Amino acid sequence: WIRDNSGVTDATVGAFSYANLNTYNKSVVNKGVFPDTVVIGTDLVTSVTGYDSSNRRLLESDRVAGYTIQQVLLNQGNTVNIVVDSRVNLGDAFGLSSERIKVVPLQGRGMFVIAAVDFTDAKKRRVLGEWTMEVRNPSAHFWVSQKT
Repeated sequence: WIRDNSGVTDATVGAFSYANLNTYNKSVVNKGVFPDTVVIGTDLVTSVTGYDSSNRRLLESDRVAGYTIQQVLLNQGNTVNIVVDSRVNLGDAFGLSSERIKVVPLQGRGMFVIAAVDFTDAKKRRVLGEWTMEVRNPSAHFWVSQKT
């Protein structure tokens, strides 16, 4: 949805350089929004690790064991968390403002229990969740594609 509605896209081939990231960030900052998260695929990790170390720092995540978050300080003064997600298409990156993204339960119920006939244990129940994501102001985010 962000890809189809955001104001910043780039279909050029090339590395996800620090200069390019600042350019994308500036276009959103000029709208009055400071992104705080950049989600990238695994193929762009080497680009991020190539950023000057004075603009990049590693933080060990206390929420997910084994994951390290990189923070990058951008020229516009905001720091973004770089989140690597293997589900992101190759070459794609999303700059997000987390204050404009909210996870909400569908129909007012986040979790519920149903009967499960395919389990072999004595408790034949399954807990399910129905959640959706609200994204306000898609133009306050950016999508970048570094592929042809």
